[in-house]
Amino acid sequence: MLLINDFKSAKLTYGLVITLMLSGCGGSGSGGSDAEKLSGVSDVSGNYSMITSAISVECTDGSTDTLPAQALSGAIVHNGNKVEFFNDAQGPGSGSGITIIERDATDGIINEDGKFVITTSILASIDGIDGNLTINYHLSGYFNDSGWSGDYVYSFFSHNLSETCTFSSPFSGSKS
Repeated sequence: MLLINDFKSAKLTYGLVITLMLSGCGGSGSGGSDAEKLSGVSDVSGNYSMITSAISVECTDGSTDTLPAQALSGAIVHNGNKVEFFNDAQGPGSGSGITIIERDATDGIINEDGKFVITTSILASIDGIDGNLTINYHLSGYFNDSGWSGDYVYSFFSHNLSETCTFSSPFSGSKS
């Protein structure tokens, strides 16, 4: 059985692992400014980088921390007003020690001005942590002529400890 103190030290490590292995499954926030908007967006599909700032961590037990910035890459798939991001590092949920129990369908919407919101929720277990975790992802912002920017927010809830940690950072990236 994992002790609460072990969870508190492990949650940041697993938070970083989850960031790298499951990112791109979701999104919320208000990133981007009106100056960055496009008009008449028809297709933003392609390969994009995603570079975060330092990642702020806040947990319901009152603990806080900051994780280093992360650089990811992946593919945007755009069809009609639907949009999804797939991380190149690994397929969602294929990380060592992570078992996906249930995954909601990714819900991503893009407006004609390039504003987007992508969200998803995953029920998972992670080796070394007792109980299941609910992981919620949110990406939101704007596409522009050269890439995208916005807010990256995800949280995980430990069912065993009734504790939530939220990880958030602005991001930007270019289209290649």
